[in-house]
Amino acid sequence: FDCWIEEQEEGWETAGIKACKDRFEAAMLRMGGAVANVYLVFFDFDRSNISPVAQRVLEKVVADAAKMNPSRVTVAGNADRSGSDGYNLALSKRRAETVAAALTRAGVARAKLQVEWFGESRPRVKTADGVREPENRNVEIRFVK
Repeated sequence: FDCWIEEQEEGWETAGIKACKDRFEAAMLRMGGAVANVYLVFFDFDRSNISPVAQRVLEKVVADAAKMNPSRVTVAGNADRSGSDGYNLALSKRRAETVAAALTRAGVARAKLQVEWFGESRPRVKTADGVREPENRNVEIRFVK
């Protein structure tokens, strides 16, 4: 799963990303599972602005949403464990709201968005308190049919 997300974040060529995602989806179908559309937008330390790489991810989200017409799009903000719990909760909220605003400006109906934030409570990478972990500074976007 992570290969195509990481390659997309790094700005790798499109054919490799598509091939990686296709392999993952084929494996999920062989196992009888449904493939969820999950997108990750990463942020710099203590930031909530959309980087050029994050913008490309959002463009993919908007294009896929137009094709798939999900009934709901969840936008979940997260933070790493540096900083206080309260600060990280507020930062994850800013990140989620920034992504939701960008999706709305790009044409995703605001009524379809479910915006939530979790601070440092849902890390992608488990760390000790106070650790700066880039993988944990993200907004996760999911389509719900």
